[in-house]
Amino acid sequence: MNSGIKEEIIQASYRLFKEKGYTATSMRQIADACGIAVGNLSYHFPKKESIIMQIHNDLLNFFLENLPANLYEHDPWVGYFAAEYSLATGLNFTEEIRRIYLDAINHPALRNTYYTTHYKLFTDFMDGNYPANPSTMLTSTIAMCSLEFNMLEQFDINEGVDAFDELITKIFMAKVGFLGLPPNKYSVEIEKGIALGKRLHFDAVSQTVTFV
Repeated sequence: MNSGIKEEIIQASYRLFKEKGYTATSMRQIADACGIAVGNLSYHFPKKESIIMQIHNDLLNFFLENLPANLYEHDPWVGYFAAEYSLATGLNFTEEIRRIYLDAINHPALRNTYYTTHYKLFTDFMDGNYPANPSTMLTSTIAMCSLEFNMLEQFDINEGVDAFDELITKIFMAKVGFLGLPPNKYSVEIEKGIALGKRLHFDAVSQTVTFV
């Protein structure tokens, strides 16, 4: 696959998804924006879902690959909650990313990839010291991600950071509970994780991760 054409398609699609929305953008519009035939576009990306998945995967993979190494030097739970907090704020408070996610959020493949990414994030931080069996950890991850999807759909960013922090705290507490652990015993780790996460800035548009 010609990487130059692929990147041009991704960038053109991203612009159209921001302007028109994912659902309202057609493959023909994407092809026209790239100056290529629809058949040529379909050769590189068989369907529109393939494009949103590429954008989605690139975004999540960038975040995972650019987490600062010193985040792993903290208590595993604190580091994990910090990473989850940073990712959640990057998606919720970046308006153009938020709009695209809301428009494509119910696509099964996107959800499954999101689950897989968050499961990897959790197991990476736990580094073999797993608090439950793999099946329970996966179930807890899916449940937590589902709550995050609901947050994206229902949370009004105009309510501000304090309301967001209260909501994400409840989601983290639920994650612990889904693992079969007593949530209240992890309240300190959640609080410290959120405080650390506020120092980890994920810009989902320019794709930068900075730690201050």
